Amino acid sequence: MKNKNSSRRSTGELLLETLESRSLMSAPYDFVSVGIRYDGGASLFFAQGSIGVADDITGTAQFAGLSGPSSPQTIDWTRYHRGTGSNSGSFTFDTRDGFTPYSSQTGTRFIADERRDLGSFVGRDGDGVVRDIAVLLQPARDIYSQVTFENSLNKPLSLQMTRLNGTGGIEVFTLRIVPTLPGGNVPPTALVFSYELSTGTVTATRHMTGFENGVATLDGGERLSLNAARDVVLADFDGSDGIMGIASGQREAPTVRMLTQNGLYRAAVVVTGPASAAFFGVDSSELNPDGTGVANVVIRLHLGGADDSVLNTFEVFRQDEYDAGMRAIVNHGLWQRVTVSAPSPESGATRLVLTGQDSSFIHVRYAEPDFGYGRSLSFDDLRTQTDGHEELFGVASGSATSFNQQLADVQAHVDANGRPIAYMDQRNFTLTTSTVLYSIDLIDEAGGEAVVGDLITWRSANSIVFWAGLSASGDVQVWAFHSAIGATYINLTDALSGSHSIMGQLAFTTSSTESQQNQTLAGLDSDGHFVVYDQIDGHFGSLNTNWQFTDASASGFGGGATLPTFASDLQGWRSGWNAEHFAGLDSSGQIWAVWKAPELSQWQVSNISESVGMSAVSLVGNLSVVRTPWDTFHINGTDADGDLISTWWAAGFDSWHVNNLRDEFGGPALTPGTLTGNFSIGLQTMNYAGADSSGQAIVYWWNAQAGWNVSSLSSSVDSSDIPIGPWRLSATNWVRSPGVFGFPTEYNYSQFLLGSNADGHLVRLIWRSNEVNQWMLQDITATSQPYFL
Repeated sequence: MKNKNSSRRSTGELLLETLESRSLMSAPYDFVSVGIRYDGGASLFFAQGSIGVADDITGTAQFAGLSGPSSPQTIDWTRYHRGTGSNSGSFTFDTRDGFTPYSSQTGTRFIADERRDLGSFVGRDGDGVVRDIAVLLQPARDIYSQVTFENSLNKPLSLQMTRLNGTGGIEVFTLRIVPTLPGGNVPPTALVFSYELSTGTVTATRHMTGFENGVATLDGGERLSLNAARDVVLADFDGSDGIMGIASGQREAPTVRMLTQNGLYRAAVVVTGPASAAFFGVDSSELNPDGTGVANVVIRLHLGGADDSVLNTFEVFRQDEYDAGMRAIVNHGLWQRVTVSAPSPESGATRLVLTGQDSSFIHVRYAEPDFGYGRSLSFDDLRTQTDGHEELFGVASGSATSFNQQLADVQAHVDANGRPIAYMDQRNFTLTTSTVLYSIDLIDEAGGEAVVGDLITWRSANSIVFWAGLSASGDVQVWAFHSAIGATYINLTDALSGSHSIMGQLAFTTSSTESQQNQTLAGLDSDGHFVVYDQIDGHFGSLNTNWQFTDASASGFGGGATLPTFASDLQGWRSGWNAEHFAGLDSSGQIWAVWKAPELSQWQVSNISESVGMSAVSLVGNLSVVRTPWDTFHINGTDADGDLISTWWAAGFDSWHVNNLRDEFGGPALTPGTLTGNFSIGLQTMNYAGADSSGQAIVYWWNAQAGWNVSSLSSSVDSSDIPIGPWRLSATNWVRSPGVFGFPTEYNYSQFLLGSNADGHLVRLIWRSNEVNQWMLQDITATSQPYFL
């Protein structure tokens, strides 16, 4: 096995790593769009085309008015521009010569290969009046023939449809398409359309007559397309049956995975009256003469408990204000999941009900992917407490889910403004070499306050990632994230009765590399009491019921012991039998531990230095703790001469032991206050690191084969590229080859030193087992892309 800590380089140069934003598939990306153009009256359009490698667009569009459809023409859109940074979920179009450009435009990205879903687009004229509104999708790549398309129609389709009325306006209603499945088998022999018009329900039976480039043609003139998530767009420009319209929606699912609706959604919604306009913050002056208008909004759904409870909240923001950082709420209220009851033909289907400030409420269809990554909302209607009713048309594209991905790594830091930023390396199991870093601004996504001090990261056994940090007033804040659910937030100090704020540093027992343990957070309150926040359940549900608070000082310590005055930050760890430990230095440089085993009713206080005969040795700076998988504990510190002193305990030993590693192995002196350490699961290596007098990153490392060694992580690195401390040593591993057909699962792994650069970015020196045997510099802040919209 190669020495992963070796300073010898094959090129003698530091590799500056550049991470590209990789898609699951590469361009060209086909797309289909249906929409409404307001240009001297409303007309409908159906567009079909392709986005090339250089983001150039080719394709055709067909328009239809009351007099019938026109001939297909060259599409007006010529280039696709993806948003960046906080607007990464958006896009804009360039338009062809001869087309009057939009004065403003906003789109929600829709390419499934880029972890997006059903999207929307709104283009406006100079006075802000809507000119185009469209729904867009990428046809599913797994539906490549008429047979496979027909086989995908094994469940009813639930859509909202907009048709032109006789006065040049629009009418919105529900369209349900039910496949006829002989014996319950695919493919269907027919599709039964039910148009739920205000004058009554009209039905028609349709059959497929053709399929090309992801679009099916039916014998009634309808064109139908599905994306990977089985969202739907439809255009019907044959008005012989009295219906000429466009529609969008989803294939109905028999069940919805619980809690997955949580998160942010970008929406373009056609409102059809004053009540729905008010719900989405559209001013009456922005409505068309027929009373319709378009709302560009961001909707945030926040889980307060189960998705069918009344504890869930939502907020609505204007999209332009949200993207500009102005988060003024235009509406808010409660939401919950409900089941449609009989005699509705959709009995048993689920809806989300969002109830606003004035008690008016909207019905929303929610879709999560059978395949692919996206989530979407489709809007049904708005109802008021006085039986008012207004239909809605439009879609909201949500934060991408990732049921088919592994979380290879998760890191976090607090930026210069105190905002907690999380970073995740997620990989598709079939694309295990793809290194894509995603960032989450936790306050933007889930709420909370700026963080003072460090941001703590850990994972539960339920594939949930947690972060914790202190507010300026010392409140303990916790964020939780699941790739299929999104993020949520709680202020534990506010939520838990009798809890205290923590002054100074927030200590913890469980790190991000330990995936099956609950967390214990601890610190000192304003009275110097040792207080503890214990996580008792690692599930995503109501976070305040998953934690408990203890004032250990007020409860008294075992044997009547007293707490020392700590002069250093506390370092924590948890044993394999769930004993919790926190260690720190007193003003004399002695190591003290505060600990509690499950069978004990009180926390204990021990002077470890005294127990190992180190009373004459004074440690300075910080401590670093490493726990091995076989439950040995290693508390590392430095004396005034920079000697690395390791105090350790192993099961079966009667007492703690101590070694001066510098004396024994001849390494350089380490600067007090720079220590960090970890145990690398992939490399089975224990590592203690710190800075020498020249600022180089020195690591004392051990494994069973090589014994103890001393190396430099940065000897070939320009001094300006060495991360600025405080440092944090960490590691991760990920599946390279899933174990199938009797073959074992194979892993890759990495080791890295985290810090910051002069710009305040989170950076790291990283070594990966699947790449050249070199350490590379990675600017995590600069190379990441937002996970959410």
